[in-house]
Amino acid sequence: MQSIAAALALVAAAIPMSNAHYTFSKLSVNDQDVGSDWQYIRQHTKGYMPTKIPDILNDDFRCQPGSFANAAKTDVYEVRPGDRVQFKQAFGGTGMKHPGSTQVYFSKAPNNDVKSYQGDGDWVKADMSLLCSSPENGAILDEAWCSWAQNGPKFTIPDTLEAGEYLVRAEHIAMHGAHDNGVEFYFACGQLKVTGTTATGVPGDTVKIPGMYQPDDPAIHFSIWNNAIKEYATTPGPAVIPGGHITGSTTGSTTETVRVDGFGGSSSASSNSTSARPSNGSSSGNASSSPSPSGNQDTSTSGYPTFYSGGGAGNGDNSVSSNQTSSSASPSPDPPAPATSPDDESQSQRGYSQGIRWSPSGYSGSGATRANARVRAEQQA
Repeated sequence: MQSIAAALALVAAAIPMSNAHYTFSKLSVNDQDVGSDWQYIRQHTKGYMPTKIPDILNDDFRCQPGSFANAAKTDVYEVRPGDRVQFKQAFGGTGMKHPGSTQVYFSKAPNNDVKSYQGDGDWVKADMSLLCSSPENGAILDEAWCSWAQNGPKFTIPDTLEAGEYLVRAEHIAMHGAHDNGVEFYFACGQLKVTGTTATGVPGDTVKIPGMYQPDDPAIHFSIWNNAIKEYATTPGPAVIPGGHITGSTTGSTTETVRVDGFGGSSSASSNSTSARPSNGSSSGNASSSPSPSGNQDTSTSGYPTFYSGGGAGNGDNSVSSNQTSSSASPSPDPPAPATSPDDESQSQRGYSQGIRWSPSGYSGSGATRANARVRAEQQA
């Protein structure tokens, strides 16, 4: 047993931290980097370490520990509907090398003063990326995800948001340990001002942070270690708002970015064609809060999310495809817990799963070829 543990420790040590852990400090708009590290994204004290269960129920799950202390000195960047935005990695990181989806949440600052806003108000989910190719034959372990190896979460500013200042939370959910209660959340909050829109009201379901995820949600207990997986059947959190965007699908049937129906247009593939116009601004204000529902997402046979209520979930009736039909598909059951509790980055945890078995000489089982290739790639990175 000690020799196995030693072998696992060596494998884990060979994985570069820049690939394993990350956070986001820089802003890119319409494919142009703007500003410097932490100029438009609130600096925090967690470094590149992920947030795990049960800490997703803490207030620091909004924007990371220590971030509000830096809100007043963080600038506000001006954007317009259709602008393509990316939160990019800090500490020299260049690629998110964990499998999983991205989500982007917006919360409008009271009195249009995001520099004084703690994020304790209502949030809407404006963007999500899922699978961009088939997850079968082990591809769900890495490049099947639209976000795989990207420099950070990407999103498009919706045309259904009211003008004003927003706290924007961009997040990557790493699923390599989700089967064993080891899901990892990487996120940061930026300060943006939305202009050039005449939208009014809140365009969809709202949630509180913390609260949009619960520790027992199926979407964050989904095992990717199953060679027969055909879809990521239940996606995290609330519905994407009308006017928001979804990249990819739950089955990997498309790489397109699709605008969600409602409040100003039918669903369509986004051309992502906007003119680059970097600009910026800033302001200040106070925070307030009000109660709101939370939600979960189920999926359709077309691979796009449909939404349901029940079990305490919020409602969402927006759709992405006019010919969607509901499906009762559910995630693969979680594998039993391993006899030991290896480090969260170890190959033991990654391999203890359905169809894949670990030994010091490598993986064996139905998913062994891809899993062994993954280990070799990480060791050589």
